[in-house]
Amino acid sequence: MTEEEQKNQSEVIKERIKERPVNKKKLLRKTLTTALMAVMFGLIACLTFIFLEPVVSNWLYPETEPDPIIFPEEEEEVLPEDMLLQDEDLNPDNEEALSEEEAKMQAIIDSIKLDKEKYSELYTSMSDYSRSLQNSMVTVTAVTADVDWLNETYETKGQTYGVIIADNGKEFMILTDRNAIKHAKEIEVTLRDEVVVKAETVKSDEEIGLSVLSIKKADVPDWVQDRLVIAPLGSSNFRQTVGTPIIVMGCPMGVVGSAEYGIVSTEGITLNRTDVNYKLFATDIFGSPSGTGVVFNLRGQIVGIVTAERYSSDTKNNLAFIGISDLRKQIENMANAKEIPYIGIVGVDVPLKISQEQGIPMGAYVKDVKMNSPAMLAGIQNGDVIVEFSGQAVDKYANYTAMLRDMEPGQEVTIVLMRPVQDRFQRMEIKLNISAVK
Repeated sequence: MTEEEQKNQSEVIKERIKERPVNKKKLLRKTLTTALMAVMFGLIACLTFIFLEPVVSNWLYPETEPDPIIFPEEEEEVLPEDMLLQDEDLNPDNEEALSEEEAKMQAIIDSIKLDKEKYSELYTSMSDYSRSLQNSMVTVTAVTADVDWLNETYETKGQTYGVIIADNGKEFMILTDRNAIKHAKEIEVTLRDEVVVKAETVKSDEEIGLSVLSIKKADVPDWVQDRLVIAPLGSSNFRQTVGTPIIVMGCPMGVVGSAEYGIVSTEGITLNRTDVNYKLFATDIFGSPSGTGVVFNLRGQIVGIVTAERYSSDTKNNLAFIGISDLRKQIENMANAKEIPYIGIVGVDVPLKISQEQGIPMGAYVKDVKMNSPAMLAGIQNGDVIVEFSGQAVDKYANYTAMLRDMEPGQEVTIVLMRPVQDRFQRMEIKLNISAVK
């Protein structure tokens, strides 16, 4: 190879290779396209997760519905003396043995001296009993918001009683005073050992001034759940009303956590309310005029709810309560979040004597009809006597109430009534749609 050729080859090797120019517009388009596809992929993935996650979770971990709450039927109250006599004791062949047993029991009773030590033991026993009932009681705190004169918002907290009445498998149901929580923006429940959990209102009834709250069992530590006791609903159809011993838990003195002992002091009077009548019992318990709470018998059962109503105007400080037998179905419906059926009639029974003397048919006598209620819109009037409801005979107002409580808002019902026309009663048939308590 000649020297010139070597020189040319060297120049070729040394020739600089030029880089290809970058197309910035094309690169930008590719970058934006990649970013847009990434965003779209992320959105699709999120939406897919949102819609499919509940389905997959329910498939893998099926969520059970809360159990319906059904309170047991009322038990017949057993008096102490009934517990002493068994059926076989009533056999005439056992009269002699029974007399001997009675004599022994009477001798034991006569030997007991009611001195101050026994008096102390009695109250110590009642104190121990009230402490055991605290396992069913909770403190309900209502947090409300207000505005001061500087137009600044501040929070206030008010407290009232609560009593655990049911467990639907997922939640504890708590009965409380509606008036204390009706304006609350947030509700807290304090359980044993100052454990605080959030609560939600399940249902309220303004007519009786009660609300049912729920707290999630998942929010309550297991060791606290183990110590909680559900208070069973008893009966206020007392076999021996006057003198029946009771204990009031909650706020009988207007202070949360107070408790008082006493007896039922009257046979009870009837409170006429819309679509239902309640029996009001007076007690010898001296409490706050604004006192509230739950009335227990000595078997740990709820037999009444303290109310602001009073038996008479001169007993303002003597607590009175509505019997639980009249509230049982209503509380059950509230605990199951059912709408409370409403027709809008205030009524009473037709006494047998009045029926015989004045010829008024036996049934539910209409004293008053609420304005714009289904009853008024259907044409029911004061003085009408309801004798049939939804195909079933009505011979007293309690029949009408019980039948209505088993109905659902929105149902159509046929009511047969007797209307006074001049000197006789005319049979009429009315159809109406049941609405719900607002």
